Amino acid sequence: MKAHYQRAKARNVSPFTFQAQTYIHPGERWVFELTLPPLRTTATALSWMAFLRDLAKDNDTFELVVTNYVPTGVSSPMTVRLADAGNAVSWDINTAKFFGFSFTVEQVIS
Repeated sequence: MKAHYQRAKARNVSPFTFQAQTYIHPGERWVFELTLPPLRTTATALSWMAFLRDLAKDNDTFELVVTNYVPTGVSSPMTVRLADAGNAVSWDINTAKFFGFSFTVEQVIS
């Protein structure tokens, strides 16, 4: 799992002078890239496919334990949902019948 911290910022650059102004807003969130270890059974892979498909179509949330990936003081478990970046989930089934899954989730701000 990879963790990314995001701040809400806007940047404006003058097309004439290239001077930049950066606006830092109070919004912040965590984004996590998850890659599951290879799954050897079709049944386990099908369960993951169904779980991720249902998350993608319903915009559902789930709890993710992030204790080892974020600084002390960040609440864990954290409510997350599939990231809005295309809302895509990918998997690969290679010829040896190992199933690999990777997806990105983002913190739900309430």
